[in-house]
Amino acid sequence: MGAGDSVNREILQAILNSTYEGIIIIDKYGRVVFVNKAAVQTVHISEQEALQRHIDEIVPDSGLARVLRTGERQPVEKIVIDNRTLLINRAPLSQDSELWGAVGTFLDVSLLESLSGEMHSYTKMVRELDEIRKELELIIDSSNDGLYITDGNGITLRVNRTFEEIAGIQAQEVLGHHLQELVDKGFFSESVTLDILSQNPPRPVTRIQSLRNGRYVISTGRPVFNKSGKVYRVVTNIRDITHFRDFEKRLEETKFALEKYRAEAARLRSEFLKEEDAVARSKTMFRILDMVKQVAPYPTTVLVTGESGVGKEVVAKLLHVHSGRSDGPFVKVNCGAIPESLIESELFGYESGAFTGAARKGKPGMLELADGGTLFLDEIGELALDLQVKLLQVIQAQKVTRLGGVSSHSVNVRFIAASNRDLLEMVEQKLFREDLFYRLNVVKIDVPPLRERKDDISALAIHFLNTFCLEYKINKALSAEAMEFLRHYAWPGNVRELKNVIERLVVMVTDPVILPVHLPQEIHPIHPQFQSKQGLVSVSGLVPIRDAVAAVETQLIDRAVNECGSIRKAAKVLKVAHSTLLRKIKKLGLEHYSV
Repeated sequence: MGAGDSVNREILQAILNSTYEGIIIIDKYGRVVFVNKAAVQTVHISEQEALQRHIDEIVPDSGLARVLRTGERQPVEKIVIDNRTLLINRAPLSQDSELWGAVGTFLDVSLLESLSGEMHSYTKMVRELDEIRKELELIIDSSNDGLYITDGNGITLRVNRTFEEIAGIQAQEVLGHHLQELVDKGFFSESVTLDILSQNPPRPVTRIQSLRNGRYVISTGRPVFNKSGKVYRVVTNIRDITHFRDFEKRLEETKFALEKYRAEAARLRSEFLKEEDAVARSKTMFRILDMVKQVAPYPTTVLVTGESGVGKEVVAKLLHVHSGRSDGPFVKVNCGAIPESLIESELFGYESGAFTGAARKGKPGMLELADGGTLFLDEIGELALDLQVKLLQVIQAQKVTRLGGVSSHSVNVRFIAASNRDLLEMVEQKLFREDLFYRLNVVKIDVPPLRERKDDISALAIHFLNTFCLEYKINKALSAEAMEFLRHYAWPGNVRELKNVIERLVVMVTDPVILPVHLPQEIHPIHPQFQSKQGLVSVSGLVPIRDAVAAVETQLIDRAVNECGSIRKAAKVLKVAHSTLLRKIKKLGLEHYSV
């Protein structure tokens, strides 16, 4: 064999070793004369161990010995070696019509079978997903609400059939288009989707709006985030409320009438309690009034606590009215309003000549004036410590000694004290006598601040409104929107502040209905550059008239539409035609009413 044959043999062997199929060649005696690398890996035996061994010792089921016997190619068969499935192809090898051996090729199809199973599972999963997709599409299209879906950039991806019916817009008109483009073309006057995408962080947005076909809808848009926290989709739900708009005016009238009826019920309850200022609707105040009716008939000393202006005096008067002393005097002493130099003489009275300037005949004090009735000691925490001692003696002995006097006078007085301070804390700080505190604190009634009993705000507001309208012979009404602002204000001055605000509104507002714009700035804040005062507008600096007018109109229109919920209602509040307001909105660039 020459050098060329050796090179050709090496090339052939390299080719056979590079194939993925295992190859085994045997001679006419069945001995292995060649195995390639793939075959070695398949049968788990080295080339040296395989050569010159009989094929049945290495691969018993190979069928190569059968080829030697028949001299014919055998059909492809499947055999299993070490839990692996192999396809084996066997053929005879001959030269000059003389059989000298056979060749077998092996192909490992275990992976293919596994992939085939996985492919079957994948195909089944795809079919199931397609069924789910069709079912979801059916659900989406059968929804009574319109659905408008965009990607995280505002590109329209999908709308359902209900949206097409509500908006009068075909899906092909909007699919693939950016919402800003659709707004610019007049499909929508504004977009909650764009509002959501302009926020940082994006949040759900809900609006009531009108569509170009005249329908009214509630649009609620919600951002959908991906795993990295970025907006992946924006889904807007549109509900047709056109039929409900016809009932809006009647509903507002009903709400106002309901407020009046509730206020009237509160007034009747107050009349039952014989005290018209005891207007209550909250459960807390009803419990307090029940406690008052329970305690009032007894001579028990009562301590009324609560912030300034909550109505502690009203509670004290109720206790007096429902007691057996209702025909007797109700005497109030404001311990914090009387100068310290005069409080003793005012409270205990004085004899003739008790001090310089004293009346010739002397003067009875509040304790004597309250004989047979009730003495209401307001702001008791302001009373000096030395007077606290004398007051304790009067409460215990029911006897009063005037300033400068030597004899005492018996009195029959029911004591009610009130304070907006923490008397127990004052006791710990040695600012209030402990014995007096426990003598006063037999029954304690704590009146919560108005901000903690919001149910009373509407009733009190209507009560004060009716009271001042009757007193000043004026006819005024509170709008439902204004009432909402009153209900959500914190009222640091409590009932007293609410009463003063209502009186100011009755006197100052010239319109028959009190609107949110009429409320004080602390209750209904407005832009600081444009302050409304008695119907006039003032600006904080010099600006061109055209700019000032445009700025005021922009803020007023934007505020009116946001508060009223619709352009048509805003036009009524602003007292302009609906078409005029639409032109101004377009001129001022306020065309942002959502899908």
